Amino acid sequence: MSEDARIPPSEHEVRHRLEEGREIRVLEVVQVPEQNRVRARIQNPPGWISLKDVKLGHRWANKKVDSEEELQAMQAEIQDAVQDNDSLHEKVRLLASKMESLRMCNLELASKASGIGGGLLRQPAATEHGGAGCSK
Repeated sequence: MSEDARIPPSEHEVRHRLEEGREIRVLEVVQVPEQNRVRARIQNPPGWISLKDVKLGHRWANKKVDSEEELQAMQAEIQDAVQDNDSLHEKVRLLASKMESLRMCNLELASKASGIGGGLLRQPAATEHGGAGCSK
């Protein structure tokens, strides 16, 4: 980001209201985590606009698509992102399941080590906790 183009600290510094549907030239785009926004520095009128609220998902502006090819490329990128997201959710679910199995294994081992809860204890199968067997 250029030194002379500081991002305004808040939306309270609005100088102009842009009419809906107006095309603008974007000079740079930045993430502003403290505002939960993606902001853009624009050419005319000079200044900054909010493009998207990343927390709520609200979008104030969209990139103009100049061709069917560009639109298809953007749609493919979105589909890839959705698939990556689904894959990550599945990996998190599997890891959470393994962690729970390992937690149960740790409780079982602690019980054995302390002599509490006499009787027989079942050692979970390796497939129940990702292959890490409980020690006897």
